[in-house]
Amino acid sequence: LILCGEPKTKQSVMKELVSNDDSPASGDVSQKTHKTPFALLLEPFHYKSFLIILLLSVLWNISSCFGSPFSATYQVNNLHMSFTYIMTLSVISMVIRIFLTPLAGRIPGKIGYTLILGISILLIGSHYVLWAFTVPENMTTFLPALFIVSAVGFAGQNLCLFNMQVNSMPEEIRTTCFSVMNTISGVSGFLSTLIASFILDNLDASSFTFLGIPFSGLQVLFLVTAILMTLCGLFTFSLLKRKDLKA
Repeated sequence: LILCGEPKTKQSVMKELVSNDDSPASGDVSQKTHKTPFALLLEPFHYKSFLIILLLSVLWNISSCFGSPFSATYQVNNLHMSFTYIMTLSVISMVIRIFLTPLAGRIPGKIGYTLILGISILLIGSHYVLWAFTVPENMTTFLPALFIVSAVGFAGQNLCLFNMQVNSMPEEIRTTCFSVMNTISGVSGFLSTLIASFILDNLDASSFTFLGIPFSGLQVLFLVTAILMTLCGLFTFSLLKRKDLKA
């Protein structure tokens, strides 16, 4: 079990998938040859743990794809940031993630991936709240803070969610599970961005003031993203009560 050992990386899992596909157990060959492609695609849905983590992955993709595609637009068009400043903050954020990812791999071995993932998602959600309240007058203070919070959150989210996905998949059909999960999650993320774009088109011309800060359509979008992230984080915490998840 991943929880009892070192966290798996995507590269190690893909190597296992190739070896499993090349060397199937003799007892499984006869079963697989009699299954249609459609039946193979439906097989992962027979496993409850897979369905739960699939729902979590869909919620995460809906949340992250709702506001993240528009942050670069907000930086350039609304905050009028220079590309040099954007790149500097991005590099700092990436360095922080590189240093924190190994730590994020060790901590869950003691307390589990689910708890760390829930905290990480809430941190990412709070960084969208900071985005919503960041305006040219306060961006020198808010921008470094939100980039650091984002780096800390994503360092835990990437590793923990991936390991929870792997844990939810039966080893003998893991390739199929990955295909199904990535397809459904990808489509949900695409639809989320599409809906956000439609909302932005209708809000872009409107503006109002909240707590003394002028709000535009993009800032409203960031607040909605933060709410979606919070709901996703709460759903993740609810999984702590489940004893049938290896996370």
